[in-house]
Amino acid sequence: MLPVPGGRPVPGRGPRDDHAGNMRAALRDRNFVLYLAGLGCVTIGTLLYLSFLPLFLRERLGIAPGTVVTLETAVMVGGALSSLLWGQTADRFGSRPVLLSAVALILAIPLGWLLLPREAPHLLVWCAALYFANGIALNGAVIGSGRLLFNGVIPPNENTAYTALYYSWLGLVGGLAPIVAGNLLQACASWERHLGWLTVDGHALLFALALLLISAGWACYGRVRPDDDYRTRDLIRRASARVLRLLPW
Repeated sequence: MLPVPGGRPVPGRGPRDDHAGNMRAALRDRNFVLYLAGLGCVTIGTLLYLSFLPLFLRERLGIAPGTVVTLETAVMVGGALSSLLWGQTADRFGSRPVLLSAVALILAIPLGWLLLPREAPHLLVWCAALYFANGIALNGAVIGSGRLLFNGVIPPNENTAYTALYYSWLGLVGGLAPIVAGNLLQACASWERHLGWLTVDGHALLFALALLLISAGWACYGRVRPDDDYRTRDLIRRASARVLRLLPW
């Protein structure tokens, strides 16, 4: 960060600033509160299923611990391969279309784990595909939400109060999610039902709760004021047209 310009004190501003008052004013900013609501729901929902996912793979799917650790590589590969594309798309279409598209993809991850038959053939391949998609989706959400926050949600002259609330809220919801997930799994440790090929237990409830929270977060993010003129449907239309041009027919 050394070559990055800036960082010196702003002339004319000092201790007379009312930091607590500025934070109270930030909490009256409806656009900022909607952003925090979306951030909280998506963060808790994502960490609900991610926190104990290795345990699920080992105890419920029977995958060896060493293989579970190796699967984390698929997350890093998915994130690395998609980061430039997400960033370029955000620069072209704005932050909110990227954020909403990425969160929609995140929704497919717990749904995939929930519906995945635990005795499915080629189970390891399906797990690697879900881990890979998870890396793509989470990277897009991080890029879209961060860019939207600093380019559209936070007013230029009030960045200290807004960022203080943002990081406090992120730490709070990030720490809360594993506690909720752990207590739910412990409460449902001896409970299990079967609906056809679908197994319903504590992990399945975690995936279902994650779906509800991430959906609520997607709805909140959709009401945040965009930082560009493009809509999510414009991004989807362009991406669909590009994919169709690549198809052999």
